[in-house]
Order: sequence, then C-alpha cells, then structure tokens
Amino acid sequence: MASRLKELFADRALVAKIQRRLPILFSYAEQESSRGGHVGVEAETVRIQVLVALLIHKFGEENVQRDAGRAPGETNVRLFDAPISIKTTTSAALGSVKLQRAFQQTYPNVSADDAKARVTELWRWVQKVQRNDNVLIKAGSDYLLGQVNWGGEGGLFYIPLEAQDDVLRAMGRENYLRLPKAGMQPRGVELSREALTALVAKKAARRLLIRWERPAKDDPYQRWVDYWRQEA
Repeated sequence: MASRLKELFADRALVAKIQRRLPILFSYAEQESSRGGHVGVEAETVRIQVLVALLIHKFGEENVQRDAGRAPGETNVRLFDAPISIKTTTSAALGSVKLQRAFQQTYPNVSADDAKARVTELWRWVQKVQRNDNVLIKAGSDYLLGQVNWGGEGGLFYIPLEAQDDVLRAMGRENYLRLPKAGMQPRGVELSREALTALVAKKAARRLLIRWERPAKDDPYQRWVDYWRQEA
C-alpha cells in the first residue's frame, strides 16, 4: 500500500505553515535541551515529538500510532498502520544519519535498557556484515527526515521504501552503510552521506525547503505564560 506520508508535501497551506513554524518549534526544542549553553542529545527526541505532532495535526490522532519505537526496525510511529522512521540532522549539507537499529536486525534476547549488551550485539552484527555473512539488509520503513541548517537552507524530506531499496541495490551495502570502526566508541550504524544524497534525489522522494531562522525573540517563559492565559 502506498504511504500516505507524501500527502503532507502536497498540502500547500500546511507546507507554508511548516516553513514558518518548524524553525520556531525546533528552536524551542534545542532551548529546552540546552545545558550550560550546549544543546543536549535530548533535542533529537523533542524534535521527533514535534514531527509526530505534525502528523497527528495532519492525519488525525486515530491514524497515528505513537510509541512504536520498540517495534522491529526503526519505526517511531505507524501512519495508517504503515511504519515511519523519523530522523533529524543538523548540517549545512546532508551528511550521514544514524540508524536506530540496523534495518530489520533485532536483538530478541537483549533488554532495550541493557546498553552494554546492545553494544556487544551491534559489534557482532557489524563483524558479520564486514565478513559478507548472510545478513539481512533491507529497509523497513519510510523516512521522514528533517535537515536543520541555522542561518541557511535545509528542509523536510520524505524518502519512501522503494527509493531506499533502489539506492541500496545500486550502491551495495558497503557504500550504503557507514559502519563503526574497530577500537572506537560505536555511535551505531549510519546511513552514508552518499546514500542520503542519492535518496533525496530519487523521483519518488519529496522535498520541502525551509529557511532556518531562529525567532527574533526566543523567551523560554513566554510559552508557559501564554498557556496560563488561556481560558480553557
């Protein structure tokens, strides 16, 4: 079944709203995640929440299944029961993007909270890929990707499964994936810069350009003041 996600990019009124409001909301996300002037890793979680809220706004709460992150693969939400992986990256040009899990590779015997065991399983998987063992490499969900570029141009991208399969076949897994190097603290498996560039250029993909300007006045208290002023 074709994904409904591309409808987001065909709604002209909503596109204009996204172009206006997403920089403001992402700026709030960074502000809430900042400690000592540095943006924390929690900013990614808040950004994803903002984009999930966008899907709910567009398609209705009953059609967006949240908290699907423990499902196989990289699913953040299910839209009309179709899996969607939501990612954001901060860069002037599209670079590598971390994959939460290596496609449909799952660890049934490892607790999601057992970080040490998950790292061990990740290295075992990487070694299998490097040895060209029979490892399943197959995308499991459409991507909704936000590229943040403060003071410049970035965007919001829809990358369907069919585009991922085409690029993976054309590039091969050794070029499609960026694997962690031995002896270094693993950040996980990443989608390579070259793969991401090829993906967003596919005809089936959709792109919404955004000028990333921070709000002129970014008062962290004003939002809460506004909530208190509401009558309901």
